[in-house]
Amino acid sequence: EVVLPNTVKINIESYKALFNSEINWKKYIITENWTAIPTKEWNQEIWEINIKSIKNNNISLIDYKNIFDTKFISSIYILKKKLEENIINIEVNKITYYEIEREAHFYINNDTIIIFDLNWDINKQIQAISIFSKENEYNIDISKPWIVYIDLRINDKIFYCPIENESQCKKNLKDIYN
Repeated sequence: EVVLPNTVKINIESYKALFNSEINWKKYIITENWTAIPTKEWNQEIWEINIKSIKNNNISLIDYKNIFDTKFISSIYILKKKLEENIINIEVNKITYYEIEREAHFYINNDTIIIFDLNWDINKQIQAISIFSKENEYNIDISKPWIVYIDLRINDKIFYCPIENESQCKKNLKDIYN
């Protein structure tokens, strides 16, 4: 015989909600293990992420299903936090994740796009953008609207497109990602 208590307390914890996302015109909360949980209302305390796939920029997914590699969601989450911590006067307004390319585009408060490659060391990329924001040829910080995009995808190199070439810069991005 076993004597059992009258009550049993069970704590159930879910994975932390990290992002709001809209996929195929349906709202989801994306958790830290990249599970898409359908929702009617977005969580106002978490960030929004736009997820792009090669197939007509749409993703077919099953609700409550782990949809992507967890390595990439944690990288995006860390990048956002470190970007805002290491560069003065910027705030990330929007994030777009390109699933096939494994790239994250961070749109900061001045509409500059910072492009990260999630396949290689994100700490090196943060270090590179931090140095660039302090030591560039114009001696202007990146919180000002003088650059259309900053590309960190190539190891140990930074490419950027100044506002003077805005139409060509936007055409380049459209050609690559549309």
